[in-house]
Amino acid sequence: MNETTASETRSRAERLLDRLLEQRLLELEGGSDQTKLAAGISQVLETDSDSRARAERLAQWLLGQKEVAELFATDDELAAVIETS
Repeated sequence: MNETTASETRSRAERLLDRLLEQRLLELEGGSDQTKLAAGISQVLETDSDSRARAERLAQWLLGQKEVAELFATDDELAAVIETS
């Protein structure tokens, strides 16, 4: 992946994380490193799969992160946020 594409993916991941938090679909532990989470999200977004598969992968990844207190979004809600971020 070239540097521009990586930067665009990172920005998209940051927007996605912001939207999940704004819509209260995701709750983080206090003092969480959102930059680290965005970096991980960008790796999920780089997969070649469709939105639904990326949503499932993102949900699994988020639930495995110590910074995540709770994920309230369904896979369908995550897919919608992915498609519009």
